[in-house]
Amino acid sequence: MRPRSPCPRPWVVPLGLLLAVIRCGDVAGPGGYTVTYRASLAGIATIDSIYYDNGSGKCASNCTGDSTLQRVVAPTVPATNPSWVVVLSNVPPGSTLEVHVFGTGSNAGTANLVRLWMTADGALAGDSVTAATTAGTAFTAELAARRL
Repeated sequence: MRPRSPCPRPWVVPLGLLLAVIRCGDVAGPGGYTVTYRASLAGIATIDSIYYDNGSGKCASNCTGDSTLQRVVAPTVPATNPSWVVVLSNVPPGSTLEVHVFGTGSNAGTANLVRLWMTADGALAGDSVTAATTAGTAFTAELAARRL
Protein backbone atom coordinates (compact mmCIF):
# COMPACT_ATOMS: atom_id res chain seq x y z
CA MET A 1 0.00 0.00 0.00
CA ARG A 2 1.26 3.41 -1.02
CA PRO A 3 1.38 6.22 1.60
CA ARG A 4 -1.00 9.19 0.99
CA SER A 5 0.45 12.48 -0.04
CA PRO A 6 -0.39 15.46 2.22
CA CYS A 7 -1.13 17.52 -0.92
CA PRO A 8 -4.68 17.36 -2.32
CA ARG A 9 -5.25 15.77 -5.69
CA PRO A 10 -5.18 18.28 -8.57
CA TRP A 11 -8.96 18.11 -9.17
CA VAL A 12 -9.97 18.67 -5.51
CA VAL A 13 -9.00 22.37 -5.31
CA PRO A 14 -10.91 23.52 -8.44
CA LEU A 15 -13.96 21.48 -7.35
CA GLY A 16 -13.84 23.05 -3.88
CA LEU A 17 -13.61 26.56 -5.36
CA LEU A 18 -16.51 25.87 -7.71
CA LEU A 19 -18.69 24.65 -4.85
CA ALA A 20 -17.79 27.71 -2.74
CA VAL A 21 -18.70 30.09 -5.57
CA ILE A 22 -22.01 28.32 -6.18
CA ARG A 23 -22.92 28.44 -2.45
CA CYS A 24 -22.10 32.17 -2.20
CA GLY A 25 -24.07 33.19 -5.30
CA ASP A 26 -27.71 34.34 -5.45
CA VAL A 27 -29.14 30.85 -5.78
CA ALA A 28 -32.70 30.00 -4.83
CA GLY A 29 -31.98 26.33 -4.36
CA PRO A 30 -34.23 23.49 -5.42
CA GLY A 31 -37.89 24.44 -5.66
CA GLY A 32 -37.34 28.17 -5.92
CA TYR A 33 -38.69 30.62 -3.36
CA THR A 34 -41.57 30.55 -0.91
CA VAL A 35 -43.19 34.00 -0.80
CA THR A 36 -45.58 35.30 1.85
CA TYR A 37 -47.63 38.48 1.62
CA ARG A 38 -49.37 39.65 4.82
CA ALA A 39 -51.55 42.70 5.50
CA SER A 40 -52.15 43.22 9.23
CA LEU A 41 -55.02 45.51 10.10
CA ALA A 42 -55.40 44.98 13.87
CA GLY A 43 -59.14 45.74 13.64
CA ILE A 44 -58.55 49.32 12.47
CA ALA A 45 -59.43 48.97 8.79
CA THR A 46 -61.09 46.92 6.08
CA ILE A 47 -59.48 45.91 2.82
CA ASP A 48 -61.26 47.12 -0.30
CA SER A 49 -58.94 45.27 -2.70
CA ILE A 50 -55.49 43.76 -3.02
CA TYR A 51 -53.29 43.36 -6.08
CA TYR A 52 -50.32 41.02 -5.80
CA ASP A 53 -47.81 39.45 -8.16
CA ASN A 54 -47.89 35.66 -7.96
CA GLY A 55 -44.27 35.39 -9.11
CA SER A 56 -45.17 34.94 -12.76
CA GLY A 57 -42.24 37.16 -13.72
CA LYS A 58 -44.25 38.61 -16.59
CA CYS A 59 -44.73 42.09 -15.16
CA ALA A 60 -42.87 44.60 -17.30
CA SER A 61 -43.54 48.13 -16.06
CA ASN A 62 -47.25 48.55 -15.28
CA CYS A 63 -48.37 45.32 -13.65
CA THR A 64 -52.01 46.30 -13.18
CA GLY A 65 -52.09 47.46 -16.79
CA ASP A 66 -50.83 44.19 -18.26
CA SER A 67 -52.99 42.00 -15.98
CA THR A 68 -50.18 40.00 -14.39
CA LEU A 69 -51.26 40.90 -10.86
CA GLN A 70 -53.79 38.79 -9.01
CA ARG A 71 -56.74 40.84 -7.77
CA VAL A 72 -58.65 40.07 -4.58
CA VAL A 73 -61.74 42.21 -3.96
CA ALA A 74 -62.93 42.72 -0.36
CA PRO A 75 -61.16 39.67 1.09
CA THR A 76 -62.68 38.10 4.17
CA VAL A 77 -60.49 38.84 7.17
CA PRO A 78 -61.28 36.85 10.34
CA ALA A 79 -62.11 38.91 13.42
CA THR A 80 -59.91 36.69 15.60
CA ASN A 81 -56.83 37.33 13.42
CA PRO A 82 -57.37 40.58 11.53
CA SER A 83 -54.90 40.01 8.72
CA TRP A 84 -54.86 38.80 5.13
CA VAL A 85 -52.20 36.27 4.15
CA VAL A 86 -51.27 34.46 0.96
CA VAL A 87 -48.34 32.03 0.59
CA LEU A 88 -46.84 31.15 -2.79
CA SER A 89 -44.62 28.09 -3.28
CA ASN A 90 -41.91 27.32 -5.83
CA VAL A 91 -41.63 30.88 -7.18
CA PRO A 92 -38.75 30.72 -9.69
CA PRO A 93 -35.66 32.95 -9.50
CA GLY A 94 -36.04 36.06 -11.68
CA SER A 95 -39.73 36.42 -10.80
CA THR A 96 -41.22 39.74 -9.78
CA LEU A 97 -42.95 40.44 -6.48
CA GLU A 98 -45.32 43.36 -6.01
CA VAL A 99 -48.26 44.02 -3.69
CA HIS A 100 -50.78 46.85 -3.27
CA VAL A 101 -53.45 47.06 -0.55
CA PHE A 102 -56.32 49.54 -0.80
CA GLY A 103 -58.44 49.94 2.31
CA THR A 104 -60.64 52.13 4.43
CA GLY A 105 -59.90 52.95 8.04
CA SER A 106 -62.45 52.20 10.74
CA ASN A 107 -60.28 53.59 13.57
CA ALA A 108 -57.04 55.51 13.94
CA GLY A 109 -54.01 53.26 13.81
CA THR A 110 -51.37 51.74 11.57
CA ALA A 111 -51.89 49.07 8.92
CA ASN A 112 -48.86 46.90 8.14
CA LEU A 113 -47.96 45.22 4.86
CA VAL A 114 -45.15 42.64 4.84
CA ARG A 115 -43.53 40.66 2.02
CA LEU A 116 -41.16 37.78 2.87
CA TRP A 117 -39.29 35.41 0.60
CA MET A 118 -37.30 32.35 1.57
CA THR A 119 -35.12 29.94 -0.35
CA ALA A 120 -35.39 26.18 -0.02
CA ASP A 121 -32.12 26.38 1.94
CA GLY A 122 -33.76 28.67 4.52
CA ALA A 123 -32.28 32.07 3.57
CA LEU A 124 -34.92 34.62 4.55
CA ALA A 125 -35.38 38.23 3.40
CA GLY A 126 -38.25 40.67 3.26
CA ASP A 127 -39.54 44.20 3.41
CA SER A 128 -42.52 46.02 4.82
CA VAL A 129 -44.44 49.28 4.82
CA THR A 130 -46.97 50.91 7.13
CA ALA A 131 -49.96 53.14 6.40
CA ALA A 132 -51.75 55.43 8.83
CA THR A 133 -55.49 54.88 9.12
CA THR A 134 -58.31 57.07 10.38
CA ALA A 135 -62.03 56.39 10.57
CA GLY A 136 -63.76 56.68 7.20
CA THR A 137 -60.59 57.54 5.26
CA ALA A 138 -59.15 55.53 2.38
CA PHE A 139 -55.50 54.46 2.55
CA THR A 140 -53.00 52.61 0.37
CA ALA A 141 -50.07 50.39 1.41
CA GLU A 142 -47.75 49.38 -1.41
CA LEU A 143 -44.53 47.44 -1.86
CA ALA A 144 -43.01 48.19 -5.24
CA ALA A 145 -41.97 45.54 -7.73
CA ARG A 146 -38.78 43.66 -6.90
CA ARG A 147 -37.09 40.89 -8.82
CA LEU A 148 -35.95 37.75 -7.00
